[in-house]
Amino acid sequence: MLKDNSLQIWQEEWDTGTTGRRTHHFLPTVSTKMSTNTSINYFVTGHGPFPAYLHRFNVKETDNCLCGEIGTPDHYLFS
Repeated sequence: MLKDNSLQIWQEEWDTGTTGRRTHHFLPTVSTKMSTNTSINYFVTGHGPFPAYLHRFNVKETDNCLCGEIGTPDHYLFS
């Protein structure tokens, strides 16, 4: 009963939160199971070796991909 109640509260907070919306788009339901696939985690969260992400933290001078477009996870997957 405690687990179910905790998951319900977590889901409500996840649905109404203001951060993590990209991740919420791909994973709308909370779960105690975690993915061990690093590449999938990078794509879903948008955190990882992407120029746009690294540029936010001044690790990279520009947020552009080598092709000149913004280096986001979606760019690498769909372009």
